[in-house]
Amino acid sequence: MPKIFDGHNDSFTRHYPPRHLRRRPLKPYSFLEREEVYSHLDLPRALEADFKGGLFAIFIDPPLAEETEPAPSGPRARSQAKFPPLDPPIDGELALRATLEVLGYVFRAERASAGKMRIVTNSRQLEEAWRSPALTVVLHLEGCEALDGDLNSLETLYRAGVRSLGPCWSRPNIFGVGVPFAYPASPDQGPGLTEAGRRLVARCGELGILLDCAHLNAQGFYDIAALSPKPLVSSHTSAHTLSPSARGLDEKQLEKIAASGGLVGVTFNVPDLIGPLGQDAATIPYPQELYAASPKGLAKLVKEKRPHRPLSELEALLSHIIYLGKRLGFEHVALGSDFDGCLIPDQIAGVQEIQKVPQALAQIGLSQGEIEQICHRNWRRVLQTTWGPAF
Repeated sequence: MPKIFDGHNDSFTRHYPPRHLRRRPLKPYSFLEREEVYSHLDLPRALEADFKGGLFAIFIDPPLAEETEPAPSGPRARSQAKFPPLDPPIDGELALRATLEVLGYVFRAERASAGKMRIVTNSRQLEEAWRSPALTVVLHLEGCEALDGDLNSLETLYRAGVRSLGPCWSRPNIFGVGVPFAYPASPDQGPGLTEAGRRLVARCGELGILLDCAHLNAQGFYDIAALSPKPLVSSHTSAHTLSPSARGLDEKQLEKIAASGGLVGVTFNVPDLIGPLGQDAATIPYPQELYAASPKGLAKLVKEKRPHRPLSELEALLSHIIYLGKRLGFEHVALGSDFDGCLIPDQIAGVQEIQKVPQALAQIGLSQGEIEQICHRNWRRVLQTTWGPAF
């Protein structure tokens, strides 16, 4: 089975929500121990499934869920026809304090893992960890509320190991505006980066920090495209053409990503794949049809919107992967699960079943090379291109 490098998860914050944001005292859940009800991802299950690494997000979003609440996975009821509106801003000092607390937990976990988990900060370490039995961890900030406008805290968090960040989550902050969870809707909503956001892009380029456009609105995306010479990345998103979630990428954005040598990490979030009520499940082409289609046939398939047997949630995920691969080339498509931060397909109980994705891709007809690109090679390439050979 192929090794997996995944573009996004919220598992550290899931296992260790910051103390001052908890509604109840922390339960004794540990990322180092197997826990199939509470979370999608932990160290034992990851290593068993050849989930070899990924971008591990620190995401601060008070108030956090109760610690007793199970990880979101099927069966489920879709009760809303639309997603909630854009979230309000959160306090920067609170976000920084919470971020530092989660980082402390991660560092303790790395030390206690006895070498089974390794935080990497450069290309050499990435490849060394990849060849080892350890889980490869790239620290990522999802939304930059923890950063001040002068970027002093960025320098501190860089020294602490952060090597990837998304300027905005789906709310405004001092750097820009995130796209709302809206359906059906365009990603073109709101203004672009602020002056502080432009300084953030420039400094990330100097430091070699990966910039993630996930959750950023279209104008912010285009601002990064204009300002950064690095590959464009959206770590956990979907194809807007297949299901018109505001968080999906439209065709112009996809073209920009491919032209930059970047990649699209396909989210496992079911509402982004088929709509919040599953309303697109019967009009998205089957993954087998998409893979067999010529370039002209691909466009025709997508435009037809013909009704058929509704896709399963796993099939919908596969259709987004294959559409993007056929549209852009499979060198620009990867996985961006959003484990522990989303509603994953009901055929995937957690990371222990992530190999169902490459297995299904192989059954559809993808080559071993295409599957390896999607599963790990593309993420490793883009990280190495962004970070440089060593620093």
